[in-house]
Amino acid sequence: KIVSATIDGNLLAVLSIDNTAKVIDIQTKQTLFINKGSEAFSIDAKMAQPLFVDSLILIPTVDGKLDVVDRDSFTLKSFLIVDSSESFANIIYLKNIDNK
Repeated sequence: KIVSATIDGNLLAVLSIDNTAKVIDIQTKQTLFINKGSEAFSIDAKMAQPLFVDSLILIPTVDGKLDVVDRDSFTLKSFLIVDSSESFANIIYLKNIDNK
């Protein structure tokens, strides 16, 4: 089951209910990036959508992290811990303002 997803050109950034972040080329159906996060005990019905920002793909996860994926190499550049609590750590709002 899919929790959140965003399409940009031929790229689909998606987060599944088991906290797996993926970037898929929808033309070739090839998985370009995959990262399985830790299990979340609860998932809020409101989840932020992945963002494509310049050369990065930002994928909010259900365990309170933000995966930062390089759009050229499809590697995990880093991740940000937004909330480390064990329940309701879902990122529910994420917005790009002036590519910053």
